[in-house]
Amino acid sequence: VNGVIATDSGTGTTAQAGDSVIGGSETDDAIVVQVSGLHTANQTLSAFETSAIEIFKVSNFQVGAFTQTIDTGLMSGLVTVGLSSSSAAGDTIFSNLKNIVVGNMQSGSADLTLNYASSVNSGATDTQSLTVGNLTAGTFTAAGMETVSITTGIAGSTLTALTADAITTLTVAGDQDLSIATALNFVGTGAING
Repeated sequence: VNGVIATDSGTGTTAQAGDSVIGGSETDDAIVVQVSGLHTANQTLSAFETSAIEIFKVSNFQVGAFTQTIDTGLMSGLVTVGLSSSSAAGDTIFSNLKNIVVGNMQSGSADLTLNYASSVNSGATDTQSLTVGNLTAGTFTAAGMETVSITTGIAGSTLTALTADAITTLTVAGDQDLSIATALNFVGTGAING
């Protein structure tokens, strides 16, 4: 399923509040939303309902200095969310996530933020998985996660920063290089594996 969010969620936008998408029995049903144009304020796609859709990706090439938020409060069954491609201004937030998902950042340079409902990441051993590939920049943010596990693929990647305020352990696996430009701030002694 494909959708479009145009300038300021205006003319040309096909992914809108009130939409409902129901997936099938497969485990890889996906929605891809293309964001384009010039946002003049932060934009939020809310009241967008999904069921049995496992993957939600955004291709964000809007050029304004504002974020695009995907409110997942009415979505059930999400497994993977993130950016399939992006420009530097295509910063994207997934909010109100009801379960821990796999983050995905590919082919771009925008920031990705995952915001969970308060009960989801309240434990002491929560793990955030992230897959990356062919990134030239971008900051990944996931609050409340003690372990961040990154898997590389497609091509080498550079992250501008990894922001996880509770991080104690970082693991890296995969067959491509990964560079994180900004030093990590671990809670306690911290550990890097991989």
